[in-house]
Amino acid sequence: MKTSLNLKRIFHPSGGLVYHFTAMRYGRSAWKPFRDQVAVWLNSWRTPPSQLVIVGPSGGYCLNKEFLKRFESIVLVETDPIAPWMFRMRHSLRKGCLTDRCNYFLPKDSETSQGGLDLFFDRYKNSAILFSNVIGQLSYEEPYVKDPDFFLDLLEELKGFLDQHPCWLSFHDSLSSKTRFQLASDSVSLEPGESPESLLQQIRFDATPTGTEVEIMDHDTSQMFENFVRHYGVWHLTPLQHHLIECVIR
Repeated sequence: MKTSLNLKRIFHPSGGLVYHFTAMRYGRSAWKPFRDQVAVWLNSWRTPPSQLVIVGPSGGYCLNKEFLKRFESIVLVETDPIAPWMFRMRHSLRKGCLTDRCNYFLPKDSETSQGGLDLFFDRYKNSAILFSNVIGQLSYEEPYVKDPDFFLDLLEELKGFLDQHPCWLSFHDSLSSKTRFQLASDSVSLEPGESPESLLQQIRFDATPTGTEVEIMDHDTSQMFENFVRHYGVWHLTPLQHHLIECVIR
């Protein structure tokens, strides 16, 4: 069972070998504007210098070394068995970088539960927590893709824990499309309580052939952070994958 799970994570498109190869192909060029935007967000985050916990870091392709140097120790919460090695190699981290392979997002009452979010937030209650493009992917992961009610319960539980935790940052998928798009300005944000519908007015899609509809995928995160200031940037993941990324800082 363990081998099967590891193989599934190795070939998973959002964090396995497919993603690593995508990062190698586009990371230095097409991803650079997005990486620069992430650096701005991270540099504005006021954190204690002790421990950083990164949830879903993959190989750390969108993170910068200057930010990581702030911390005395780093914990990588990652189920992809290759990613922690890639992360350490990319950022030249040999000491003070640990790996936690638990999947805390699994339902607590499932047979595969590994402790749930309450264990995660208790274990890292004194740490700065970075959710590295993970929350917007959850609705497309098993078991949530098969049971949306599980996913809604998870978001509600996660929201409750985040309201209590003093120091965290999340950047995550808000919307995505196969049609390339940009934002109307370099700095787009929503104030607490401001409707995400107003964000759609800031998106500029490239022209498409006559009669072709633009398909937009909602990553189900729009209501979760409505009480926070939300910042936005665009990530051109591949020529056919374009993501609107939301960043929330506490």
